[in-house]
Amino acid sequence: MKRCYSTLFIRPEKFDKKFCDNMFIASKVKEGEKYDCVITYPLKRECKFKVLSDENLLEMVLQICNKYRQIYQEERETMSGKEGFISKNSLNRDTSNGKWGIWGHMLGDITIHSITLDDVNKKIEFRINS
Repeated sequence: MKRCYSTLFIRPEKFDKKFCDNMFIASKVKEGEKYDCVITYPLKRECKFKVLSDENLLEMVLQICNKYRQIYQEERETMSGKEGFISKNSLNRDTSNGKWGIWGHMLGDITIHSITLDDVNKKIEFRINS
């Protein structure tokens, strides 16, 4: 079964455990399952990882947000030069040459707007706005 949640507006930069504790999503998720997840945007190299299911879908989203924060941190630690914009008149992030090759967007620009949970194939997919 696939379930899609498309009324979310979550910024990985600011989403945290406190937000999860204060929110309620009616749909239950079976605890202890591992779901495949892939982050491709805005990366030159995709990041594949496992998301561990919890009763609350938002706890799973928190894992994705934490992974985004980790990716941006690893990029800063492995790139030469500084994180910056394409030009002084642009709001787009310049492409960096770190581990992930982040391009186009700072972490604060990214918003998760929908999530699809595939219980049969054990995949969690999400859509990004920026």
